Amino acid sequence: MQKTYKYKLDLKCIDVHLLDKQALDSEYEYKVDELKEMYRTMLSIRRLEECSQQLFDRKMIRGFCHLASGQESIYAAYKHAISGEDTATSSYRCHGLSYVTGDSARVILAEMLGRDEGMCGGKGGSMHLYNKAFYGGHGIVGAQVPISLGLAFRHKYVNLAKGDKLDKMVAKNVSFAFYGDGAANQGQIFESYNMAMLWKLPIIFVCENNDYGMWTRVETASSNTNFYKRGDNIPGIRVSHENVLDLIAVFKFCREYALKTCPLVLEIATYRLCTHSARDQTDFRSKQELTDRAKIDPINHFKSFLAQFVPENEIRDIEKSVQDTIDRESNLAQSAKEPQSTELFTNVLIQ
Repeated sequence: MQKTYKYKLDLKCIDVHLLDKQALDSEYEYKVDELKEMYRTMLSIRRLEECSQQLFDRKMIRGFCHLASGQESIYAAYKHAISGEDTATSSYRCHGLSYVTGDSARVILAEMLGRDEGMCGGKGGSMHLYNKAFYGGHGIVGAQVPISLGLAFRHKYVNLAKGDKLDKMVAKNVSFAFYGDGAANQGQIFESYNMAMLWKLPIIFVCENNDYGMWTRVETASSNTNFYKRGDNIPGIRVSHENVLDLIAVFKFCREYALKTCPLVLEIATYRLCTHSARDQTDFRSKQELTDRAKIDPINHFKSFLAQFVPENEIRDIEKSVQDTIDRESNLAQSAKEPQSTELFTNVLIQ
């Protein structure tokens, strides 16, 4: 019989707005294979981002390319917390969410390389990944949030019976709107808050606060950096990204709450270890800051935790398997064909 690990969220590690912390006091049980899969997922996203940087440096990926190295725990947690036909949208820093919602590394890299095997036939690129559960990365800052609002409306509307009021809680799935602290001051986000609460839509506004909007420190651009309180009368939670199990517990709570009560704002305190864009040659942050933050890399944190249950040689096997798999998929993506010239005007506007 496989070993299991029981985990209880440390309530001292979260902050809440218009919520009772005790409501999050739940215990979760994980099989060791599940824990290994979480590690594999985080490593896969990290290696995918490393391959992306290498291909960009070789001028094989052109245009814009924004990586999320250091934030992998968020997407691994999302993968292990969602259910059924839940949907998500994201900013242009979207490779991790694309991967955990079903796109392979081969398909993602093919899209970024402008090859026909990409999910958009190579015409979307790094910022515009897509699948049936992930409605895209978006180059326009904050534009994804109203799209998630529309998805939340759909999740509810299809379950309303004739005569039901729009605020009736009948949805079976949830919409997750991922955006950064740099987008948090966008007017369209506040408009989405209002409509979501007015109609009690099943949406979770996920603010990935990585301390910088491009190159600008968060406190320089925001007079109120408590993003989990920004929804006013919408309840909120703030949690750090270090422990993927904390994130899973919070994601699961938020999902059930959004289905039964009302929307939520979830702020995740995170940090990107990479530059803002793959094209940035130098980093404006101090070496000391980067060194300090690298010490609390969620992947290393989880590796230390996993070592309590899994032998060292088995962890090394996982790491080698991930690198071999992603590198192989990268090579396959690079060998894929470029789109035919006849594809130039397909899937544009109404065609």
